[in-house]
Amino acid sequence: MVTRAPAIAVSGLEASAGDTVFAFVVLRFRHALRRERLITLTRYLAALVTDADAVIDRLPDTTEDLVSIATLPWTPPRPGHELDVQRRLIESTSELGVEAAQFFQMGTSPASPENIRFPVDGHPPASSDRGAFGIAFKLAGPPLLGTRSVLAAFHALWLAPYRGEVRNAAMTYDQPHHAAQLWVEPAQLARHVLWVVSKIDEVFPIVRAQLGGPSGSSVVLGGNPLRTVYLEGGEAAVDRWIADQTEWSNAEITRMLCALARELATGA
Repeated sequence: MVTRAPAIAVSGLEASAGDTVFAFVVLRFRHALRRERLITLTRYLAALVTDADAVIDRLPDTTEDLVSIATLPWTPPRPGHELDVQRRLIESTSELGVEAAQFFQMGTSPASPENIRFPVDGHPPASSDRGAFGIAFKLAGPPLLGTRSVLAAFHALWLAPYRGEVRNAAMTYDQPHHAAQLWVEPAQLARHVLWVVSKIDEVFPIVRAQLGGPSGSSVVLGGNPLRTVYLEGGEAAVDRWIADQTEWSNAEITRMLCALARELATGA
C-alpha cells in the first residue's frame, strides 16, 4: 500500500499585485531540515524562487544548522497559467517535508491592517512625529528553529516601500523570551507596521504588542497586560494572574510590575 504525503496548507499564493517590490514565502516543515535538504528544496522550487542559485550561496556553510521554518524570496506569478504552475509546484512539496506555505508580497504603497487579532498597548505617533517608532510583540509558544530569519524577512517587508527614506531601522529578537521588536526612523509608518505585524501573527501567533520607540533593554517586553488586570481587580487580581499565566517569564513579569508601579506612583 502506497502512503501519500498529507496535503500542505497554502495561503497568500496570488498573482502579482501591481508593482511588487518585495515578496517571499514562509515554509514550515514537518521535521527540521539540514542545509542539504534545504538546498534540494530550493532548487526544486526554482520556478517560483527569485534567483535560487543566489539563495543557495547565502545559506550557512554548515550541515549542523537545522531549520523548522524558513523563508525563500518569491517571484509572484502572472494570473492564469503561471499561477496554476506555482500552485501545483508548491502543493507537490508535501513529498519533500513541507507542511505549510504562506506567501506575502508588498507593492509600492504602504498597507493598512484589516484585522488585528491581538491586544496592542500604547498609542501610534502623530503624523508629524519625526522620531523613532517601533512595535514590540510577544510570540506564543516555544520558538522554532529559523524564527529569527523569518522575522528579518518581515522587517524587510515593512521597509520595502520606503527605500531611500529611512534613516535608521532594526529588528531585535529576544529568543529566550520569544519576543521581538521592529523599529524605524522616521516614525510615520504606524498603520503600515501594524499591517506587517498582523501578517507575522499569521505565521507566529502574537500574544500581545506594544507601540513605542526602540528599547535599550535586552529583554523585549511586548505589552503589559497587568495594567488592565489591575484596573479591573486591583492587587489581588494581579497576584492571581501571575500565579495562573503560562506565557510570560519571571523577567518579563518583573518589568511589567515595575512599569505598573511607576504609572501608579505618577498617576499615569
